Amino acid sequence: SSIPLTRAELVGFATFTVNFLKSNLVVVPRTISPLWSVSIEEQFYACWPWVIRFTNRRALAAVALSMIVIGWLFRMSLVGAPDNMNRIWYHSLTHLDCFAFGCLAALFLRGRELGSAWMKGGMMLAAFGGIFLLERLFQFKAPDGGHDDVAGVTSYVFIAALCALIVWLASTMKQGLLTGRAMVGIGAISYGLYGFHRLVLTILEHELPGSANWPWRAGLTILVTFTLAVLSFRFYEKPLLRLRRRFQAISSGRF
Repeated sequence: SSIPLTRAELVGFATFTVNFLKSNLVVVPRTISPLWSVSIEEQFYACWPWVIRFTNRRALAAVALSMIVIGWLFRMSLVGAPDNMNRIWYHSLTHLDCFAFGCLAALFLRGRELGSAWMKGGMMLAAFGGIFLLERLFQFKAPDGGHDDVAGVTSYVFIAALCALIVWLASTMKQGLLTGRAMVGIGAISYGLYGFHRLVLTILEHELPGSANWPWRAGLTILVTFTLAVLSFRFYEKPLLRLRRRFQAISSGRF
């Protein structure tokens, strides 16, 4: 993208607050625009450990339920407001229920089992179907195509719940497609896939313009993005993960 980074945007990316700029209609370079969501994640990670430290299990559940209500009410307050879709999509408070359902799943579902692998797979497919149906019916999605009505902003509560259900079901599977080396490997490099795909796509659209080149562009985008993600994980993310283990109190997985 030819849009230059301003000083405010540089500060926003450095401090994980760039999503607030985007919620106020600031256009950041397309190549790094996906990183707005990382800002919301890091804001949560900076706050949630303190909530855990000073609350018990029951209070944590109450906080999570409050987050669901606050996230929904904040989105509701933006219905009909000027430029509301940008704020609905990018503001931190509009995504509180996403984190809240994950917290509730960790509190009450972690370690629990649910029938056979077939039952889990069936529930997972049903959850994916529910998300697809809600999105088709209410079209709560990106600012350039979403609906800003009450049904649209409410549907996201249910979408967030279904996403948490899918993550929990996947975490309980001990065999099958999701536990294979290929899927585990893709999961390990998923952050790089997300972070690099827009950069690669933008470059290749410039180098291979035109609709006739889309098959080559699509194939190269996948190949180059995977390559960059693997290199990033091997030489950047993995060393940082090893460093993190010196300071963490609870092991969160192996790489």
